[in-house]
Amino acid sequence: MLILNPDTCTNRSSGYTLAMSISGQLRRAIQRSGESRYAIALETGVNQSTLSRFMQGHGLSSENLDRVAEYLGLELKPKKGRDK
Repeated sequence: MLILNPDTCTNRSSGYTLAMSISGQLRRAIQRSGESRYAIALETGVNQSTLSRFMQGHGLSSENLDRVAEYLGLELKPKKGRDK
């Protein structure tokens, strides 16, 4: 199972480590999945227009983020050491 890291991801083509939001990582995973937004919407219960807006850069509720991530076989995990 792939874990979405809230801090960084590595751009393999350039070798640079870039900060990428969880949303950005999830958008990339959706694109790479080969699944249509319609199919993801049907399977997750997330409204198709909500998913389309998310893919265009808008936000997604944490509940819907969890649904889509789980559907794609991803796990959202908080970063350790952030508690204050």
